[in-house]
Amino acid sequence: MSKYNRLEEYLNKSQKQIETLNYEELERILGFSLPKSAYIHRAWWSNGGHSHANAWNNPGWKVTKVELGQFITFTKIKILDYQEIKPTKRSNKIVVLDGSNIAYGSSDKASAQNIKFMIDALKKKGFIKFIVIVDASLRHKIEDKRIYNELMKDGLIKQSPARTSADKFIIEYAKEKNAIIISNDTFSDWKKEDAWVKLNIDKYRISFMIIEGIVKFDNL
Repeated sequence: MSKYNRLEEYLNKSQKQIETLNYEELERILGFSLPKSAYIHRAWWSNGGHSHANAWNNPGWKVTKVELGQFITFTKIKILDYQEIKPTKRSNKIVVLDGSNIAYGSSDKASAQNIKFMIDALKKKGFIKFIVIVDASLRHKIEDKRIYNELMKDGLIKQSPARTSADKFIIEYAKEKNAIIISNDTFSDWKKEDAWVKLNIDKYRISFMIIEGIVKFDNL
């Protein structure tokens, strides 16, 4: 159990959409003093990259304003229904691509061409803001390395650190940017660990098929 569990419980019970808590209130909820870094570093309150962020991420909140040493504002993440995720102006919607999942498609061989097919298909759908996140190991398994290297050079592919699953960064990116996820992965393991994933991933995630270079989406 996390030492910040009492904050998680507090936010989980809150009926508000926005909670602004000063440091005294936060420490009273937690039952101990916050570390010095929470007073002087904005990064301590970032919405990912550290375990204590689960205290607000797990119950479905994010930090939206920080006044160091004074107060922190938490905002409840809206649970979107499917129609809200399909924007009328798609150029403004960010899409995060599960690059490793897309590269394999329905094959046992990884192809960077599949990622290109996906990018082209999204552009035809009217999307212009997207990011491809892949596992670091994919570069060793990819069949068409020239295409992969071109996508890397163009800045379209972002690799997760070695021995760190790309899923973590895909999920955090979706949380931060309210982004659609393109993946056939159901993230079932993450549903057991992360309340946000359990509540939202099936609403944010779009599955697909790639057949002879043609991308077919499920309800996009």
